[in-house]
Amino acid sequence: MFAHFGTHVTLVEAKDRVFGITEPEISHALEAYFRKEGIEVYTKAKVTRVRKEGGQVVLTIERKGEEGEVAAERLFAAIGVSGNTQDLGLDTIGLAADKNGFIEVDETMATKVPGVWAAGDVAGPPWLETVAAKEAAIAVEHVFTGKGRAINYDAVPGAVFTEPQVATVGLTEEEVIRRYGSCDCRTVELKFVPKADITSQTHGVAKMVIHPESQKIAGFHLMAPNAAEIIHEAALAIQHGLTVDDLINLVHVFPTYSEVVKITAQAFRRDVSKMSCCVE
Repeated sequence: MFAHFGTHVTLVEAKDRVFGITEPEISHALEAYFRKEGIEVYTKAKVTRVRKEGGQVVLTIERKGEEGEVAAERLFAAIGVSGNTQDLGLDTIGLAADKNGFIEVDETMATKVPGVWAAGDVAGPPWLETVAAKEAAIAVEHVFTGKGRAINYDAVPGAVFTEPQVATVGLTEEEVIRRYGSCDCRTVELKFVPKADITSQTHGVAKMVIHPESQKIAGFHLMAPNAAEIIHEAALAIQHGLTVDDLINLVHVFPTYSEVVKITAQAFRRDVSKMSCCVE
C-alpha cells in the first residue's frame, strides 16, 4: 500500500522468505513482485540495533554474516502476537495462560476450569476477526445448550491484501507430509488461466495439495488478483472432503479468475499447458 502511495519501502524479514507461513512458491512469487514494484527486500536479516539519527530511524541488520544499515523516515514493526490476558485475573479462578499469554481450550472453546470459556485472540491462532466471531458463537451455543458446532481450522481461509492478493486455506505440502507421511501436489502459473491472460495480469501462482491416498483436497494456496474472493471454493472443498475430481467435474464460468481452482485440480490429471479451455 505504501509503495503504491509513492513511498520508498524497505522490507526487512528475519525468516528466509516473505510470508513464510505459506508455500515457498507463493512467497517467492510475492517477493519477486515486491521487487518489481520497487520495494527493497532483505530476507534472513536480523535487526541488531535501532537508533534515531538526523531525523531518520536507522536499523543495523546482520545478514549473511555481515552487518549493514537501513535508514528511513518511519519504522513499522510487525513482530508477532501475544495473548492480551495479563490483566484478566485468570489466577483468581485457577486458570493459567501459556508462556505466550494464550488460554488453552477444547473444541467447544471450554477452558480447563468448568464454566469458563475463551474465544478469539486470547485462545491462540489463527488470529482472524472471522474466527474470533465463530469461536464466540460456538462458545455461547455450548454455554446455553451443552452442545453445538466445532471449527474445522483446516478449512479456515486467510488472505493478505497485497497487490496481487495472497490467499490460503488448509495445509501446506510440508504439513501434509508431516501429518500423512507423503503428499501429492501441483503448482500452476496464472498465465494458464484464460482470464488472467486476457487481462494481462498473469503474475501469480496457485498450488494445491491433496491427501496422498484419498485424493481429498488438503490445501490450496494462491497469489492472484481477487485471491481473497476465490479462496472460498477451496475452503468449501476442504470442509466437505471433496476430491480433485469433484472440482474438475464442477462447471465453472468462463472466463474467470476462479477457474484457477479447477485448472489446478486438472493439473493432477493432465498437462494444463497443452489443454484447451473448458476441456472437461
